[in-house]
Amino acid sequence: EECRLKEMDPFKASSNDVMVFLQNLLTSSNHNYTTFNTHRSALSLILPESLKDDPFLKRFLKGIYRLRPPKPKYNFTWNPNDVLDHISTFDDQDLKSLSLKLATVLALGTGQRLQT
Repeated sequence: EECRLKEMDPFKASSNDVMVFLQNLLTSSNHNYTTFNTHRSALSLILPESLKDDPFLKRFLKGIYRLRPPKPKYNFTWNPNDVLDHISTFDDQDLKSLSLKLATVLALGTGQRLQT
């Protein structure tokens, strides 16, 4: 869209054109650093000029990183001891409860949780 509006060849954009594009994206959106770095990476694949070595683009992206840092992968972490305390109250007399306990302990032990 940016290239069409400026009537320029998208395969011949300079690093300055890329910075103008990223600046427009910065002022018109609320994206974090990861989005900008992904755009830079995608543009690096199609542009003849190497964007990863441009010192001005590096500084520009560093500024975006400080201005809008990437969000953590998880918003919260939970304590496995809470789960272990809860399953310790299960009745061990029937096979279903024992199976649930075993499956929970195995999931905790191997790291096979829903969030990963």
